Amino acid sequence: MSAKTRSSVLSLIFRSYLADLRQWIGQMVTGYALACSFMLIGAVSLVIAIGVGVAAAFHALEVRYDIWIAYAVIGGRLSAPRVRRTDRGPRAARAPRA
Repeated sequence: MSAKTRSSVLSLIFRSYLADLRQWIGQMVTGYALACSFMLIGAVSLVIAIGVGVAAAFHALEVRYDIWIAYAVIGGRLSAPRVRRTDRGPRAARAPRA
């Protein structure tokens, strides 16, 4: 085997490897793009579902009670999602042990 033949064989192997690598990277990028798009569609669908649920709750409160009660319940829940209690119930009134 001459040096020229060996060089052309190595070049052919290297080009084949690069072609395979390029195809593999393309498939990986396509797969990740598809997965990210499905996750984005899922997140948007979840936000829409939450909005539909809040709208249904508002409508149910409006029909059952009044529009102002519905505004107070939905608006109050959205503005203060976490209410902390300052008292700890009947145990807070007990004297500490000596």
